[in-house]
Amino acid sequence: MNKENVKLFLRCLHDITFDQDISLFMVIGFILIGNLVSVYSLWWILAVIPVLIAQRVGGLMMSETEHYFGKLIPVDKTAEQICKEEFDYHELESYYDDWEEALNDIAYKDGWVVINGTVYKTELSRYGDWDDVFEGVLNDDGSISIQARFYNGGCSLNEALAECLNRAK
Repeated sequence: MNKENVKLFLRCLHDITFDQDISLFMVIGFILIGNLVSVYSLWWILAVIPVLIAQRVGGLMMSETEHYFGKLIPVDKTAEQICKEEFDYHELESYYDDWEEALNDIAYKDGWVVINGTVYKTELSRYGDWDDVFEGVLNDDGSISIQARFYNGGCSLNEALAECLNRAK
């Protein structure tokens, strides 16, 4: 096997995704390397094992359906105040357009979101996978009880919560 064959083989490996037929990879590899056992071993070393490791540590996550229920509680603080007080985040990074974007990015897993300019503390629980659901109910205390079930490859948690909020009004 010469360097040019290896380079071509690696270029083909780079171009093939998991959505495409793996047998195509095997045929190209066999033609270039000439040994099916080597191709299969190379496939495992270069493609399968790294993906399995990434999935195991959470580095490679596919989109999935998400289902949340709980409350959105409006707070009387700005996104900037929450970033500074709750997260010790005092400088707005240049890649954020504003403090609202920063808060949505750094704090959504900690129960803070900004929707339509209002900061909310979230109290959410998560269910399993079903069809999309976007429900919101205004409570007497000013909070909004929500239920959101959605495919996160089609919308984000913030977009789902915004849809629940729109339906609550």
